[in-house]
Amino acid sequence: MTQEIQEILQRAIKVEEASYALYTSASKRVKDPAAKAGLADLAEQEKQHKAKLEGLLAGNLDWAVRLSKREEVRDLQIGEFLEARPLAEDSDLQDVLIVAMKREEATGAFYQQMAALVDPGPVKDLFAFLAKEEVKHKEYVERIYEEVVYRDF
Repeated sequence: MTQEIQEILQRAIKVEEASYALYTSASKRVKDPAAKAGLADLAEQEKQHKAKLEGLLAGNLDWAVRLSKREEVRDLQIGEFLEARPLAEDSDLQDVLIVAMKREEATGAFYQQMAALVDPGPVKDLFAFLAKEEVKHKEYVERIYEEVVYRDF
């Protein structure tokens, strides 16, 4: 593995750590039980992504074969039309969902960019997998938003 690939993987690990920290911190600050649960779930998924990246950095490619057969994910594009506000103790589920949509969208774009930078192989496969996972997270959050927030309109 080249030095450049190692640096890209280390940067990706930091992205996952930042997402984990955001969701963990936000889940402790918000009072809405649904928001807490959703954020805790997202934090756990980011933790799993970090573990995959660390495994790849350590030379573990056992997961690579399983990545090729992933379901297609639909981007509902709800988050594209919303503006996120900083999360605070009084943030409600809608605030949390908007921040999560924006975070997942940005992280997915990061992984797409990383996949475009590397040659075909396990690293590219992992970045493509993680990009889809982030779109899947965004879809998960958008569905909650659609069910809970849009229902109120």
